[in-house]
Amino acid sequence: MCCVERYYCAWYMRWIVANLQKIIILFVVSVYIFFLIYYVATSMGRKRKNEDFSGNEYEAIPESDDE
Repeated sequence: MCCVERYYCAWYMRWIVANLQKIIILFVVSVYIFFLIYYVATSMGRKRKNEDFSGNEYEAIPESDDE
């Protein structure tokens, strides 16, 4: 049920069990790197939004509520 050939299935399961720790470490590290890149990209985007072209930060002008 697992695979077409039983020998291949047994070998694959044995390989997964033998390398389970490496697989988990690689998965955790890749997820950590992904979130690190995502955080850096979003923080850079937020910082860039509050700067003008000369690089000087400026205060956002509040929208007026009078209608």
